[in-house]
Amino acid sequence: MKRRTLLSGLSGILAAGLAPGLWQRSFAADPEKKRRVVIAGGGFAGAKTAVDLKRLVPDAEILLIEPEERFFSAPSSLDVAFGRIPMASASRSYDLLARKGIRLIKGRVLGADPVTHNVETSQGSFAYSALVAASGIDLVPEAIEGLKGENALSNLSLYDRKRLPDLAKAIADFKGGTIVVSAPAGAIKCAPAPYEYTLLLAHHLKSRGLKGKVVLIDDRPNPQPQSVASGFSAAMEAMGPYIDYLFQETVARVDVKKREVETGMGDKIAYDLLTLIPPNRGSALVKTLGIAGQGDSFAEVDPTTMKCAAHEAVYAVGDAARTPYGISASSSTQGALLCAAAVADSFGVRQPEITASAPARIQTVCYPFAGPELSMRTVSRFQVHMDKGEMKLHSDPDIEAKGTPVNLAARRKWEDDLLASIFG
Repeated sequence: MKRRTLLSGLSGILAAGLAPGLWQRSFAADPEKKRRVVIAGGGFAGAKTAVDLKRLVPDAEILLIEPEERFFSAPSSLDVAFGRIPMASASRSYDLLARKGIRLIKGRVLGADPVTHNVETSQGSFAYSALVAASGIDLVPEAIEGLKGENALSNLSLYDRKRLPDLAKAIADFKGGTIVVSAPAGAIKCAPAPYEYTLLLAHHLKSRGLKGKVVLIDDRPNPQPQSVASGFSAAMEAMGPYIDYLFQETVARVDVKKREVETGMGDKIAYDLLTLIPPNRGSALVKTLGIAGQGDSFAEVDPTTMKCAAHEAVYAVGDAARTPYGISASSSTQGALLCAAAVADSFGVRQPEITASAPARIQTVCYPFAGPELSMRTVSRFQVHMDKGEMKLHSDPDIEAKGTPVNLAARRKWEDDLLASIFG
């Protein structure tokens, strides 16, 4: 990296008033490092990949490129939305990663040259030995007619982290009426979230004695994931008139002036609070890097290594990748370990428990809310290996499609353990 590029990038950081104790100290890349891994995105997948790589290959330089000041734990979104915890309690300082020897750059990856192994970021360019796309999912509200530009501000989505405090205030101040929620078609970050959210909103109305209902517009024929569909259905039916579940239906358009949602069947629903989950797409970086699968917006990867099919030394993890493990914080961190082991292996650092012939083992965990004090449980233990380019998959599920306080306690511990595995 040229000294002029480094200094201009550093001066830009200082001019922006960003925490120099964190970002300045860890900005400069070592030009002599031959093992440099650049990770685009510091969510669960990116942060866990960085931590595991630093543990497996201590002498490698790990550059984590992240646009946000602090890490946010997405599983806490519902707790923040309903005022159970403040936003700050659901976040962590990236300084905890800097203390582990991971170098932090506040910015974004803009593109990369897979031939020269150079990555372009908003803070300069870097040579890399391996590049990991951990850039997550993009929300696409403009895909819904009527929600382009400023009109999108009329929608307070559970998935919009920047506006989560606004959503929490709107829920706390809600005086009654109709709340419209949606579960969009296609891939979605955290499949059970729309149904958990709907149930908690309905309980909120009932517990406060408010008149109104939650209308859930769902593209699918029943709640997801399928393994706990019966549990969600029973919980929603138990809420009676507080939930109106429109399955196999879509949001066709929104009229923010009339405060009205029109479905694909032409029904018009007046709303008092609009909180749709917009369509989810693989991050724009996946397309920019040219690693998306054919006809897909998510990266095409080997699910045993997270290595991209399109380019050598390029990997994708977490929500940015298309894998059989589902899209969740759990699968993101589990996939991160596979990625870190594969990158370490490319550096000649092999793990005794991981061999080319052994299947990749991943355990994904989820404890969906069935009510304010109840959670269900869905655990899937995957064994995956590639045979002549074809994926062989075995899954061993452990399901409890009934909400219990025990599962709620397990949910809390699971999230705490997940965060400790990265920041502890």
